[in-house]
Amino acid sequence: MEDEFPPMITGYRMGYPNRDDRNNMDGNGWSGNRSRDHSRYGYEPERKRSKYGDAYDRYDNYRRHYTENKDTESKKKMEESMTEIFNDMEDMVESVMKYADASEKPALKQKIVQMAQKVQSMN
Repeated sequence: MEDEFPPMITGYRMGYPNRDDRNNMDGNGWSGNRSRDHSRYGYEPERKRSKYGDAYDRYDNYRRHYTENKDTESKKKMEESMTEIFNDMEDMVESVMKYADASEKPALKQKIVQMAQKVQSMN
């Protein structure tokens, strides 16, 4: 009857891919061969975000992939994220204009016109 069960595994701790990784750990669960901010098992490193938002971060990522690979899928995703960026910009401007005081609106409109002129002058 004892032959029906596989032998018990000893020296194995759940959460570690193999015994060698466990030997590189200090008492706090940090690996000695990785940086302290990204080395806890089970935790993803925090993604650095730009001040421009997630849509721009996605665009930047797809642009980088397209520049390196020149594949049509990356180009398509890059173009979709550009559209998303401009839709977000339009939504933000509409929201700002909606809540702006009547005295602030002319100055804001002038800034938008200046920005449009600046974009038109770009090659």
